[in-house]
Amino acid sequence: MIRKKPRDFSFWALPALLLAAGCNIGKVSHVTILPENATRSTPTCQLLSQSNSGCPLDQPLEVRVYGLGPCTLLEVEFGDGEKTQVRNFDFAKSATDLQSPLVLTHTYKGWPGPKRLKATGVTNCAGTATKDFDLLAANRASYYRLGLQQPVPTTCTPVPGTKPLRPGTLVSVQTTDVTETDYGCAFGGCQYGADGKPGSQAPARFPFPGLREFSQVWRIGTQIEQGGASATFAVRGGGPLEACVNDESLADNRGARQVDITVDERNAK
Repeated sequence: MIRKKPRDFSFWALPALLLAAGCNIGKVSHVTILPENATRSTPTCQLLSQSNSGCPLDQPLEVRVYGLGPCTLLEVEFGDGEKTQVRNFDFAKSATDLQSPLVLTHTYKGWPGPKRLKATGVTNCAGTATKDFDLLAANRASYYRLGLQQPVPTTCTPVPGTKPLRPGTLVSVQTTDVTETDYGCAFGGCQYGADGKPGSQAPARFPFPGLREFSQVWRIGTQIEQGGASATFAVRGGGPLEACVNDESLADNRGARQVDITVDERNAK
């Protein structure tokens, strides 16, 4: 008599078990940011290029992360170099259940401008959600306004009240007051705007040889960038932003200018 070998159903049972287990995996669906204690009619923080509802620096803002099911671990990156992890949060009924988001409070300091909020599922949690928005300075602008007054005591001056820039940050600088500065040459022969002396290359005695004489220069750590009436550059190594003047003699300078600095941190690391 030939006995039939019992069929092994474990192969078919495994996917069913995995599917059942998958039902308990949470998912991040989307994320928003808005002023604290917002009502249903309060606009969320947006990019100014898309709306007129950026959100202020130096005030608590409310981050809301929406999703589905229980997450063992998820991470929220606020877009300013700070982040937090949240363990064992259950989004409850559905991704559209507006009563059950994860709610966090965060106060942004330092630079106004574009930020990218990001929520990511880490453990027993899937999905990534991002939100781009503008932070606004006290004057409701998405840029930092810097006044530069000559003479200055040192070649480079850190931009006050700001945080160090992170690698990947995009910086755009625009001089909005084009009054020329007198750099103290005999007979008034050295009067230039932020671009400095046209067509020049500073010799070795200047702080930044090879860049234009008497021009505005920007420094981030060891990174040196030629400034001027306008300039745009990406931050490589990171560090505080410093405004510099490419002049060998500072004490005899006279003048002032205003500079608007836009700091876009959406791709910063």
